[in-house]
Amino acid sequence: MLKKVLTVIAVLTVLAAGAGLSIVLQRSERAAQARDADRDLRARPDDPGEAQEPDDEDEPLADRVTAPPDGQAYWGIFRFGAPYDLRKVAGVHDDVGLWPSIMMWYQEWHGQALFDLRSARYLREHDIVPMVTWEPWEPPEQFGDLVVDQPRYALARIAEGDFDGYIVQYALAVREFGGPVMMRPFHEMDGFWYPWGGLVNGNTPADFVAAWRHVHDVFEGVGATNATWVWSVNHLSVPDTPENAITNYWPGGHYVDWIGISGFNWGDASDFSTWKTFDEVYADRYADLAEYKKPIALTEVAAPEVGGDKPSWIQQSFDTLLTRYPKIKAVIWYDKRDSDVRDWRIDSSPEALAAFRAAVSRPEMLSAPAAVAAATPSPTLQSDATD
Repeated sequence: MLKKVLTVIAVLTVLAAGAGLSIVLQRSERAAQARDADRDLRARPDDPGEAQEPDDEDEPLADRVTAPPDGQAYWGIFRFGAPYDLRKVAGVHDDVGLWPSIMMWYQEWHGQALFDLRSARYLREHDIVPMVTWEPWEPPEQFGDLVVDQPRYALARIAEGDFDGYIVQYALAVREFGGPVMMRPFHEMDGFWYPWGGLVNGNTPADFVAAWRHVHDVFEGVGATNATWVWSVNHLSVPDTPENAITNYWPGGHYVDWIGISGFNWGDASDFSTWKTFDEVYADRYADLAEYKKPIALTEVAAPEVGGDKPSWIQQSFDTLLTRYPKIKAVIWYDKRDSDVRDWRIDSSPEALAAFRAAVSRPEMLSAPAAVAAATPSPTLQSDATD
């Protein structure tokens, strides 16, 4: 079945994107596997029930996460199973010797689970900012299946308010949490592997813009102003056509706080890939996004052990982004083993872990509590607001 699915994807990609074949096969396959396995592994906390609007005596809400000073960047991580399994969160500190500034995870809309207050509060105890990659879909049951035909989650329905009951409850939970939360909905909309993609599931880029603005406005409307909005594209648009240009998906500077990019060095982890430098993965897209005047986060980045020297790639990539990519202000490592050859984990080898520890330990890479501190209202501002 998997071979048939991948064959179909290959044919579609050749017709639609030509040179994008390698990226699409790898990205869609990896996404399906990650979501399927993550749902099996994670132990969800008890249902928190409906979120309650905070009373007037609650602490002031956090501000949005702002970029660190010039020459510095936050580091963060997606670790498979975290934050639902709190031991996975602690394991990052065990491995690296530091707490990350940001911890990212994926949450689908299917089942309408609310923002995970239990996990978020644990992260806050360690001064870590949650980043939620918020996905309006029902993930595939079988690894490798492409499930973009999901009319229930068409972007027009989201924009028209069909999910407002869920979105409001989620936003109220974020507000109840009170700390900074980075929201990354509808990521990689310029690809064809998710039902919120701009050219699949009956969607258009205009539908994407309308849905993004609507979700943002719902959060604002209930007072969840502690949400920081991350508009996140793929490092290559697939198909690479004028209709699918990222400019068509831009909702406007008022609706975006950060820009995200997903991009991997696939090495020899696929028949369709080769080892790539940091510049080869990111330079073109970085140039596209620099004009938006927003801080940039590498929201999914990793390399495997096959095809090249992973420890050297880690070291060289951090050197490169800190010296030649001044708008990159956060780096989120994708820490998961997808297969024997697709081992993206920071500890895929002792050498890789040593390289990662050294990379994030340098003074330019900011660990916790840097991102939380950047979003904490100053006592002066709090006093002025209550005078």
